[in-house]
Amino acid sequence: MSFALTVSSAALAELKRLAEQWDMPSGSFRLGVRSGGCRTFTYQLELNTEPRPGDQIVQGEEWSAVIHHRDLAYLRGLSLDYSEDLVGGNFRFQNPNAQHLCSCGHSFDIANGASGSHSD
Repeated sequence: MSFALTVSSAALAELKRLAEQWDMPSGSFRLGVRSGGCRTFTYQLELNTEPRPGDQIVQGEEWSAVIHHRDLAYLRGLSLDYSEDLVGGNFRFQNPNAQHLCSCGHSFDIANGASGSHSD
């Protein structure tokens, strides 16, 4: 089954910059969700891409994302972007599965009653 995930050129450039700064593999990242934040879930974005049991790899043209299988339904169709404003830079998550967002943009609820079914 195909998994739709979009990474903007700005997000990819920032991921590569961070990877270089921390001497990590460039173009690879871990993406996930966990319970918490202002809403039911919060996003996780890490440069640590060591495979763990249950992980799946989503491959893009210039990037690869490691995602645990339990997070796939929450992240399907997600667009990852990066932008800077007066208070600094931040990754931006556009998630078609999110029903309610916190003003921070990193915390969300899922439509169709799926909230609360995730376990860390």
